Amino acid sequence: MYSNGNLSYDLISLSLQAPEYTNVCFWYFPPKMRDLYPWSMKEPTSEETRRRLTRVAPLLKYRMTEKGSMMVSYQPLDTLPNFFRMALATPSSEEDMDWLLDEIERLGNDIYVE
Repeated sequence: MYSNGNLSYDLISLSLQAPEYTNVCFWYFPPKMRDLYPWSMKEPTSEETRRRLTRVAPLLKYRMTEKGSMMVSYQPLDTLPNFFRMALATPSSEEDMDWLLDEIERLGNDIYVE
């Protein structure tokens, strides 16, 4: 029950037993740029790598949209370069995820940012 002094409201409290969706966030490093990433680190550390990597997601997103094969959003976070963010609202099959990763690789395999 909520009351603001004049009116009272019964509020519904929603309790979920399981998450409604899963967020998957990742960077895509095209083959010609994979030497930029220090794989032992959790995030790109050099400014040069961040500058170059932040331009990959918009280029790949453009190709996805142009082909019409999928819609995956991207965004930066604080000082981190643009990364892809997928919200999976329904359980996805292994085949679906394999297709998605294969499509990203097909569309982005020749991207190179200087």
